[in-house]
Amino acid sequence: MIDNTKMDMFNLIEIDEDNLELLRCIRNECRLFMTRNDSEISKAQQAKWFRTINKNQFMPYIFNKGSVSIGYGAIKIDGDEALLTGGLLLQYRGHGYGLTLFEYLIEKSKRMDKRVELEVLKNNIRAIKTYRKLGFRITYETERIYKMILSEV
Repeated sequence: MIDNTKMDMFNLIEIDEDNLELLRCIRNECRLFMTRNDSEISKAQQAKWFRTINKNQFMPYIFNKGSVSIGYGAIKIDGDEALLTGGLLLQYRGHGYGLTLFEYLIEKSKRMDKRVELEVLKNNIRAIKTYRKLGFRITYETERIYKMILSEV
């Protein structure tokens, strides 16, 4: 449960046509850090993606601190699973905001009665520490990626 202090300071904004460009800019800034993919998402690619996603199975959000957009998050529903992803703009990393972002995504996923999972690059030590603090444990790994699941408490 997210405490009231955080609820007053942070929020997730659902994506619509009005904030789609902002999401694209945030995703582009986070892309290299999170995926090691340096190809930019174009406006046309972003618009096509948004038109074609099933909004009942993929829910993207902009993450705000007050009125300032500091990152993004998304929940992808696949059967009983909710696969979380998210990222913060460079200047907001290392301040604990990622923990708050994922608390929000976890809470939304649990309200949908889904098992919560995520994937993280093995070299993203800071994110792995954050996920462990939230209760995630590694269930599978490849050469580059850990798959983590939220442990039931």
